[in-house]
Amino acid sequence: DNSNKDIDDEMMQDNIIIAIEPKSLTTFVRCSVHTLQLCIHDGLKTAAISNCISQARKVVKKLRTPKYCTWLKKNNLKYAIIDNETRWNSLYNMLFRLSELKDFCKEHDDEHPDLKLSDSEWESIQSIINALNPVKVATLALQKQDINLGDFYGIWLRAIHGLKSNGTILANCIVNAMKKRQTLLLNN
Repeated sequence: DNSNKDIDDEMMQDNIIIAIEPKSLTTFVRCSVHTLQLCIHDGLKTAAISNCISQARKVVKKLRTPKYCTWLKKNNLKYAIIDNETRWNSLYNMLFRLSELKDFCKEHDDEHPDLKLSDSEWESIQSIINALNPVKVATLALQKQDINLGDFYGIWLRAIHGLKSNGTILANCIVNAMKKRQTLLLNN
């Protein structure tokens, strides 16, 4: 009887461990995605890019009017995407799509000055996209269901490496935020 009780206890312990482990890892992964989001927001606040983003947003709002939507459709171009200011990845998507519409904007900005961005603003937009790309890739990778702690650490380090390789002020601001928050994250 004692041996059956011991086996039942062992099975119960195994079941408890199995039930607990995925939840704690899932919580950690969610926490890591949220932490990365906070690092990106810190970087976006710190880097002096808000004026460029504001100008880009104005052009995107114009491109989303019925008049420009019709023109874009006639030219077989994709519609502009407006960002949600609380979600950094929507900013990335907005700027990326705007960069795809750069030729259209430049082609029409003489007759339609509401589409005009300076060459330096177009360069800044591309720079922001390039700086955010490593963390966009990392965010998507961290959102996968079957991630383990080793996967997380590899994704996190690749993001830091990609940002350091980029070398822009924005990328460096995000790296600094990631390094500050990394210790807190790994202590959980």
